[in-house]
Amino acid sequence: MLNYFLILIFFTVMINSDLSAQEISLTGKKWILTELQNGKVSETTDKIKTPFIIFSEDGNFSGNASCNNISGAYTFDGKYKMKFSAASTRMMCENMETETAFLKALQKTNNVILKDNILMLQSGKMLLAKLEGKSPETPLTNTNWELYELAGKPVVTGSNGVPYTINFSDDNKVSAKFCNSLIGTFKRNSDNALKINIEISTMMACPELDMEMIFKDALGLVGQYSIENNTDLILNNGKVVLARFRVSDK
Repeated sequence: MLNYFLILIFFTVMINSDLSAQEISLTGKKWILTELQNGKVSETTDKIKTPFIIFSEDGNFSGNASCNNISGAYTFDGKYKMKFSAASTRMMCENMETETAFLKALQKTNNVILKDNILMLQSGKMLLAKLEGKSPETPLTNTNWELYELAGKPVVTGSNGVPYTINFSDDNKVSAKFCNSLIGTFKRNSDNALKINIEISTMMACPELDMEMIFKDALGLVGQYSIENNTDLILNNGKVVLARFRVSDK
């Protein structure tokens, strides 16, 4: 019986040692703020975002504090100890309360706890903030986007059975396939502002030329974009949705 208890104690110690030795991985996710020490997180608007952090494997991070974009470096021992060194842009928004509190939380953080996909930032034993890990968003660039709505009306495939698509590349080039091939450039910034300039088009004749003209006009009016549910690209002019696309594997 004594040997049994000794073996049981041995395995219990070994299991606990393995658990304590497990390293936490913070990369590959978007950590979204859900709670602050004061319990208050501002509601989102066109200018106020829900704060988030994305960790890189090289010891840097990026994100948004609510009004301003943030970036910097972090140190993490893979288990508990963590420190941030953060900088931010300097825009002013109407409600800066959440941003101020979040930046202070990052500054004070010296350890973290990860439980059930919730990252808790702490100073000693004091909880400063909670962030929930989400899968990273589908990027605007290097994704094949298939048109399914234009000017509020559903869109099906073209007369040749091929879907209408648009692609954005990392070098700020844009290409679209409608009846004709459209090629141009685009500019975007951190607050999801987007401008598209179609410069070249082939000159084929096909039944859906009228719709293609509407499509080209819509692209010229685009002022912003958003990606919803990691599947849908929404192009708008700040007020009206101009076109909707979904991720295509074609």
